[in-house]
Amino acid sequence: MSYAVFCADIGTSSLKAAIISSTGDILCTDTEIFNKKLGSNRWYAALASSCNLMLNKLLLKAAASYKPPENKSSKSTIVAPAWEKNCAKDLFRPEVFTKLPIIKAISISGNGPSLANSGGSFLWNEPFYPGEVAAELASSPDQHSIYIPRLVHIKHKMPEMWNCGEKIFSVPEYTVYQLTGTAFTMLPEERFQMAYWRQQDILNFGLPENKLPRLRIPGKSAGTMKQELAADFGLTMNPNQMKLPEVFCGGPDFTIALIGTGTIAPGCVCDRAGTSEGINICTARPFSVKGIRTLPSPQTPFWNESVLLPDSGARFNTWKKLNLFDELPDEECTEYILNHPDCDGYPLLLRIAAEVKNAYKFLYANAVKNGTKPAEEVATTGGQAKNRLWMQLKADVTGISFKVPECPDAELLGNACVALAGLKEYSSVKYASATIIKYKTFYKPDEENGKKYMEFLSKVRQI
Repeated sequence: MSYAVFCADIGTSSLKAAIISSTGDILCTDTEIFNKKLGSNRWYAALASSCNLMLNKLLLKAAASYKPPENKSSKSTIVAPAWEKNCAKDLFRPEVFTKLPIIKAISISGNGPSLANSGGSFLWNEPFYPGEVAAELASSPDQHSIYIPRLVHIKHKMPEMWNCGEKIFSVPEYTVYQLTGTAFTMLPEERFQMAYWRQQDILNFGLPENKLPRLRIPGKSAGTMKQELAADFGLTMNPNQMKLPEVFCGGPDFTIALIGTGTIAPGCVCDRAGTSEGINICTARPFSVKGIRTLPSPQTPFWNESVLLPDSGARFNTWKKLNLFDELPDEECTEYILNHPDCDGYPLLLRIAAEVKNAYKFLYANAVKNGTKPAEEVATTGGQAKNRLWMQLKADVTGISFKVPECPDAELLGNACVALAGLKEYSSVKYASATIIKYKTFYKPDEENGKKYMEFLSKVRQI
């Protein structure tokens, strides 16, 4: 009998989830599209549905692989269909449930600046500055906060939301609050406090202290899941699930992805690429270079330096829609483009790859100046990491080797690391990250293809 962590990452339109074993094996994955009609309950509904669905899948898988002891006294030669034999008859055998993992922990991350209140209203992550306080915020040292502008906006422009709940949360903390009743705000690391709030910030902008849950850093359980919620998550189907799971908050999706790719030691690099793209390197000392964003690493005392490409994936998606390929999977669309170099999608892919190459060149040059040697392989996560043809083209053009973890959504792996360290299965998040993350797919650059692509792009630019 084994145990596992139910890991979930809350996005803008969907929830990604996985059940991950204590040794890092990906037992099952799922994606749930939010039901917008449910308002702020959409996240809880998706969480419960996903966990229930995956446990049922694992139960059916265990039943299908179950081999009952041979009955030598039986002389029947009739063979029952596999479904009837392995699932209908054997689904509820005690021996089958021993193969179903015990969910020992739940760990949740998500879109950090998105806010909800304890009364059930929510405000999504959208840029704004209320007019009457814009000047005050712009001239304030607290302009670095991603929370203060939103909190002020809610107070001034959305009084019903402000007044109807006792607390205001980020979305992952709100779901943890729903599961446990424990209220807090997850601070990825103490140096991130400027991006959240300080006591003086609250006083300066007239925000009541009791409205904002206390700040805490990752690693400690928020508490045990409420008993009355266990059935929603499918936990009552397993007679071996004797205890309710501990609930952890992984915090913002950005920092949890760094943990899930192991980008928490100097020199480690990850490429977090979806609609936009961020190339990150962990360093021992902070940079001060225009065009490079410096943030604390989730691993003290290191730093994270990144170059952002705001639309590397979005431009490809736009091309798909304009050319009526939006229903085609990304990899099939990439295959079509590569087989038709005369179409305008071909130079587009090469331009994007060339921009990525320049971003790496810029970041790596500054890393070396700062005394950090980049790793030979780059861990890649996000939607682009699931497109094998694009990843190979990217490797060829950039001249960089890429690796993709067994679970391409590294936020889920990061959640597993936080929970397993919190359960004391590993001595630290850093050790858990170094131990359980397994890489499944590798892309090595083909120098000849790289030259061919760049020559083609050079000719296009001359036309």
